[in-house]
Amino acid sequence: MAPMPGDEKPLPLPRNLWVAVLLSCQTSVLFGWGLAQLNAVTGDAEVRGAMQKDVDITSTELTAAQVAVYVTALIAAVTGPKYIERLGARDMLLWNDVFYIVGGVLTAVPEVHVIIAGRLIMGLGVGLGTCCVPPLIAELSPTAHRGALGCLHQIFVTVGALAAALLGFAFCA
Repeated sequence: MAPMPGDEKPLPLPRNLWVAVLLSCQTSVLFGWGLAQLNAVTGDAEVRGAMQKDVDITSTELTAAQVAVYVTALIAAVTGPKYIERLGARDMLLWNDVFYIVGGVLTAVPEVHVIIAGRLIMGLGVGLGTCCVPPLIAELSPTAHRGALGCLHQIFVTVGALAAALLGFAFCA
């Protein structure tokens, strides 16, 4: 019996495609990390490692620090496609990681306004990562594998959030 159309097995993916997709997804790990980074250290103020012990921060300032990433992420996600068209997804992805590095360094400084500024900068990375990674993976992927490779973005966002939660738990428990 002849195989039906669409029953053909897709060809295996070349190693260099896997490398390209996984390197693109490292931004997704930083995305998850950026979203969950403050969650573990802002719970109970009496726990060892709590942010409230290390930084003189009010609950309003703490809320501002947590929300700051979402504000600039929205702005970057809306304006990001324009910059991606100019620079290309690959170059934008490289610039995107600079926002995570600078934002991460600033959030390590125990000063409230610097932490909020770092979260604002990190939000640019989150928003641009949302615009960059899925289309880049779709461009790289053969049609038969596009869905499977495209879901790696969300999987790696979850991995980043999980890593932030586990490290926060390790330092605050």
